[in-house]
Amino acid sequence: MAGGITETGEPYSPFVGLVYMFNLIVGTGALTLPRAFATAGWAVSLSLISFLAFMSYMTTTFVIEAMAAANAQLRWKRREEEEVDDNSDSTSECSDDDVMVRGRPEPECRPILSVQRSSAHMDHFDIVERVEMGQMASMFFNK
Repeated sequence: MAGGITETGEPYSPFVGLVYMFNLIVGTGALTLPRAFATAGWAVSLSLISFLAFMSYMTTTFVIEAMAAANAQLRWKRREEEEVDDNSDSTSECSDDDVMVRGRPEPECRPILSVQRSSAHMDHFDIVERVEMGQMASMFFNK
């Protein structure tokens, strides 16, 4: 396993990890492709490989979209938490002499047009942090 621990307690080197990953991805399947082409014929083999390549592309696209959605959800939650913290700080700055707005119990302390934060122009769906598959599953399929 890449990044694992050997019997002596030393971690694997990056080269050994790459060799394990290459073996896992390629395996013996790539070695049997010429025989499969010869047995099945060119038309069936090329159409099957094209279909599998398209399905692999679609799967990768779905995983990337899920990662982007997970990043957006995490950013949105952080932004809401920051706004709650900002609201709790801003209510302490208000005085009792502030104007009550439209019968609301809390005074209007924050300006309607506030200064934009530097992260406001950032796209929420940018993938900037790693979200593992298990974490995404618990985020999107939580019971």
